[in-house]
Amino acid sequence: MAPLQEHHQNAYLRIDSLPEYQTFSYHFDYITVIIALLFICYIPSVCCTIKMMTFFLKTRTQGDSKDIHPYVFKSFLCMQLSNHIAVIFDYIVSRIPSTTLLTSYFSSANPDNIFKYFVSALYLFNYISQLYTVLFCFIRVLILFYPTTHSEVSFHVRRRKKSHFQICSVVFKVWSFISFIFSLAVSFPHITFDVVGLQLDFPFQYGAIALTTTVSYGKRIQKNIDFIFSAIVCVCIVVMTLMMLIKMRSLKLNDQHSKLKTKAETTLKITMCFILIPCIMIFAVRIKLQPNDTTKNCLQITSFYSTMYVSYIIVIRPILLDCRVNIVSCYFYMSHPYFKRKETLKSVNAAPWYTN
Repeated sequence: MAPLQEHHQNAYLRIDSLPEYQTFSYHFDYITVIIALLFICYIPSVCCTIKMMTFFLKTRTQGDSKDIHPYVFKSFLCMQLSNHIAVIFDYIVSRIPSTTLLTSYFSSANPDNIFKYFVSALYLFNYISQLYTVLFCFIRVLILFYPTTHSEVSFHVRRRKKSHFQICSVVFKVWSFISFIFSLAVSFPHITFDVVGLQLDFPFQYGAIALTTTVSYGKRIQKNIDFIFSAIVCVCIVVMTLMMLIKMRSLKLNDQHSKLKTKAETTLKITMCFILIPCIMIFAVRIKLQPNDTTKNCLQITSFYSTMYVSYIIVIRPILLDCRVNIVSCYFYMSHPYFKRKETLKSVNAAPWYTN
């Protein structure tokens, strides 16, 4: 009960309208330590993702390996790359401002020319990363349920042989295009509005802020879109992960490289679970933050400013996000036999290995 008596007087108010913030100076506290530790833990994930991207660029002109489906790999890389970019913008928009480093600047200057683009970019890559997560799970399930027919395309006119994975290619390209257009349409309005700094409540110190734009601060439609979108994405990921787990129980791998393929399948299965758990936790937090009656205000669940525990959620949020991004990248790179097999053969100057 004690924390309820320590709310900041200016909690969730715009600091540009409060002159006392103009003389504010940075104060070191535990939030700075948390942000610094998160950044240190973030570095190995970036390194693993860069290695996977480099590996992909080097091997894309070679024959397709059956250790991993090429469009599973592509969708995974796109998912993780967009997640990493979103995390970088999250540092600029939320994490660094919460340490009080930028408080004086936002109360005395006019940062609209730059920071509103950062807020818009954060929304853009957040949406793209979630849509690529759905794509990654979908292609994974498609291949599991249709291992021999997922690459076929039905045409009325017989054509010459094309890409071996044509259905997945079409799905990947169409989904990528739709994802970009949708994400751009939803995030673009932030560019046309002013950026504002909001004083965060306890347990953040006085002067800790988060950045947003007036389209989010003053209008409920953005919060409603956010919640509905997150709900749909969460349901899709849960359903496809359950389908994958059910199918994996009955899947039998009986070829000559069954142990290797079993390891690859296990890596993909655990990767999807690593994606699922933080997704459910973050969505559950949003439901917990609902301030009023469920049926009456079902679209107001993301209205953070009317809840007393939002600042505690803001402290936990980057930890959950980073666990999802960091663990997925590091685990996938370090455990999938595709990378180990290639690296081993490269060290002995052997030709790339493929499963026939």
